Amino acid sequence: MTAVNYALAGDVHIAYTVRGRGERVIVVMLGGFIPVDLVDSEPRLARFLQRLERFGRVVTFNRRGIGLSDPTSVDDPPTLRDWADDVLAVLDAVGATTTTLVAGLGDVKVAFVVAAIAPDRVEQVVSINGTVQPLTLVAGITESALDDRYRRELRTTSLPTDDQPDQPDQLAWAAPSMARDDSFRAWWISAGHRGASPSTARSLLQVLALADATIELQATTCPVLVIQRSDSAALPVDAGRFIVSRSANARLVELPGADLLCWIDAEDTLGEIELALTGTRLAPEAERAVRTMLFTDIVGSTERIAVVGNDRWRSIIELHDSLTEAVVSRFGGAVVNTTGDGVLAHFSSPSHAVLAAMTLLSDVRAHDLSMRAGLHAAEVDIGTHGLSGIGVHIAARIASLAGPSQILVSRTIVDLLLGSRQQFRLFGQHTLKGVPGDWDIHEILDS
Repeated sequence: MTAVNYALAGDVHIAYTVRGRGERVIVVMLGGFIPVDLVDSEPRLARFLQRLERFGRVVTFNRRGIGLSDPTSVDDPPTLRDWADDVLAVLDAVGATTTTLVAGLGDVKVAFVVAAIAPDRVEQVVSINGTVQPLTLVAGITESALDDRYRRELRTTSLPTDDQPDQPDQLAWAAPSMARDDSFRAWWISAGHRGASPSTARSLLQVLALADATIELQATTCPVLVIQRSDSAALPVDAGRFIVSRSANARLVELPGADLLCWIDAEDTLGEIELALTGTRLAPEAERAVRTMLFTDIVGSTERIAVVGNDRWRSIIELHDSLTEAVVSRFGGAVVNTTGDGVLAHFSSPSHAVLAAMTLLSDVRAHDLSMRAGLHAAEVDIGTHGLSGIGVHIAARIASLAGPSQILVSRTIVDLLLGSRQQFRLFGQHTLKGVPGDWDIHEILDS
């Protein structure tokens, strides 16, 4: 986990983190209420910041009133200028004379205040899915309706239910593509609970929602990159067009999609930021990380095709793929590719991978299919074209040893789950094709 440090803005303590090296300092202002010590626990967000590390030191921080920074009064909340002072205090603490500000959502207003009051310290502003105008203008709603929306939204972070179909959902507003992702929602709820209490969150949100930073935008002299999603029902793309219309040195990039969180589906966003920072787009680097790989395979697929025919088999495979996607997502994993009658998926948690494998075997059995599976944990390269590394091949070789309705795992998985309730039985020592040495393979027992 990245170390948390503190800067002093007057007598207010501001929590911040620094990752990466280099002379350039990139201050990332994510928007929302995410404590800085929870950033690394969301893989998409961690990868977003890791990509930016290629260009210098990346600084994240909590504005006063949020997360690990000092609390504020609900009755006397901070102003945009107070939050701008927080940014400048963090810059002083990290020894940065100048910075690039990458800001999302409401933090875009704060970024332009910083650029206006300290023009010699801001090299560039990158605005992502933000606005400088009050939301009452941008979204076309009254102040009382906005206050009512915040009151209702902050009471809950769950999905609408059958008996409360109109219940607001903040996650669906900010990132509709993630609204049904249970793992992400759990992180989102945890971040929100630790980021600010409901009354504090409402107070701070109202400051951002009703503030107008148009004057500060017009006073900004540095280059401005405006990235705006074109399909959001919550924040129209006109919000970005307005920023460009009031700036003497701004460029607008409209990207398809409705997710307002800058790190969700971020490849195109990162490409534009890289272009702004370096003048070119660099090829994405593969991420090297420890993952648990799951290989599955439908047993007797060739014989089954001969019995049911090609058309019926295609329907079976579509059902299989749908079940697999749902189960893998449910346990926080990601499907890398399908193999026609099987799948390769990866998980950050070996216990979740085991549970996903057991659930998959049970689910396909209910549809008169038999599956086998193999698991192994290792450090692998995660790139735009999938997984690579010897660990992937080991998982595939282990899966090939399994029989119908059997899950085999490497000794690595057994060691990682030592002390858990999961039971294993030694399957035997095997030579895996193309892999040096003999391997102890274990079978998962139903618990």
